[in-house]
Amino acid sequence: MPRPARQIVIPGTVAYWRFDGHDNGTLFPDGLTIPDRSGNGNDHTKVTVHGSSESALRFSGDYYPGQPAQASLFFNGGQNPLHGAHLQTVPDAPLNRATLTSGYTFEAFFKLPANWNPANNSWMGLLSRWG
Repeated sequence: MPRPARQIVIPGTVAYWRFDGHDNGTLFPDGLTIPDRSGNGNDHTKVTVHGSSESALRFSGDYYPGQPAQASLFFNGGQNPLHGAHLQTVPDAPLNRATLTSGYTFEAFFKLPANWNPANNSWMGLLSRWG
């Protein structure tokens, strides 16, 4: 059973995203915003690599039993040719201006697909920040 966001978000949380509420395999459409459930306005949106198909990002019913939500995202990306999608905070998100001088903790559950290989997936990333 998924645990409600209100039970998970602790004081001081800057952002909290979940991907439940969508059927397994559903495309993540352009223009959809994933709300920041911490209430701080750090919503997410999809950015697709130029030339990628709509299937570059899908909602998934796959999840680790210990995680609070019972859903995830499937990122279908790689190279040769470059294709895929990523999430980024919306342009006016407070997180974009944050300096986080005391550091931060980032928690995520992720699973590499069985067909992962360095020839096709060597430049993938789980977390990045534009400088």
